[in-house]
Amino acid sequence: RNMYPLTTNRVFNITAANAIVEGLTITNGYLTGSGNHGGGVLMSANSTVRKCRINGNYTAQYGGGIRMTSGKLIDCTVQGNRAGVSGGGVNAENSTACLVSNCLISGNQALTTASGGGMRMEYGTTANCVISNNTAASGGGLIQIYAATFINCQFVHNASTGAGGGIYGGTSGGYGVFRNCLIAGNSAGTYGGGVWMGHESAFENCTIVGNSAATNGGFTVSQEAALLNSPTGINCIVYYNQATNAAAELADIGFTATNSTGGIMTNFSYSCSPYLVAGQAGNVSSTPGFGAIGSGYGTNLVFGNYHLMSSSPCRDTGTELSWMASGVDLDGADRIQGLGPDMGVYETTLPSRGTIVFVQ
Repeated sequence: RNMYPLTTNRVFNITAANAIVEGLTITNGYLTGSGNHGGGVLMSANSTVRKCRINGNYTAQYGGGIRMTSGKLIDCTVQGNRAGVSGGGVNAENSTACLVSNCLISGNQALTTASGGGMRMEYGTTANCVISNNTAASGGGLIQIYAATFINCQFVHNASTGAGGGIYGGTSGGYGVFRNCLIAGNSAGTYGGGVWMGHESAFENCTIVGNSAATNGGFTVSQEAALLNSPTGINCIVYYNQATNAAAELADIGFTATNSTGGIMTNFSYSCSPYLVAGQAGNVSSTPGFGAIGSGYGTNLVFGNYHLMSSSPCRDTGTELSWMASGVDLDGADRIQGLGPDMGVYETTLPSRGTIVFVQ
């Protein structure tokens, strides 16, 4: 049962620049009424919350656990929070200065017709985070609006009753970036078990696998976005997803017209999916050659090993991007280790070079 107090209160309201809140459990915040955001924490200054547990908080508006308009959330667990409108766990908006890093965002909820069970991100950067087991009407794991960036994140086992089990890209303008993100085991009641997008965005070296929806279980965009040739995908793997609505629906990737599958995506390149044109701009349609594909779909997915085997057609067949010179994969390994970058979130690690000693 909920342990909220009988009176309306927020645990922390951080307005001082460079303030640090560290090593605390922040719980039982409870806000009702319009205009009250951030049940556990409201942070409006360039401050830091780190190594905290933010759990069991509620707001009727945005950011059940924390609402940020500036500042950093680092090494925190954000769990079991609820929001009436959006951002059950985290809501970051109005500033590119927001950073969410090395956090577990799990088991949060956006209520009723709301969106973004785990997170609502308008701007800023989310890096090295796990967003799991969150629920909402749309965007079970995340609703992304405007120019938010996600690097080396995992969106797993999230669920929505509507579109975008893992990620929902709202129709507002802006350009989202998803880089080295694993999007796996998410479920949607309508479109896009892994991803639903309605605006510009870029997916780079993402692996989208084991998701489930009525239509386009892996990745889908609105017809309007598809006509604008957005979003784009490069070096991605979209495979082994499930569409439950009808045998004719695309399981893995496509764009949707009203109440039907609209067609195959044409703006993915150097990517692997059965519904991409093989050989076009580096695409392959054959199986990606994972170490193990796992079993089941959606929130029932039993994870496989999504590293690539030596025989994989996705090895060394991606295209080099500007960030790769100093970038790493989801494991933290150097991104390019062979003749070229691999597709998907993991780069195949080459054996260490030894030393040869000649004795005469």
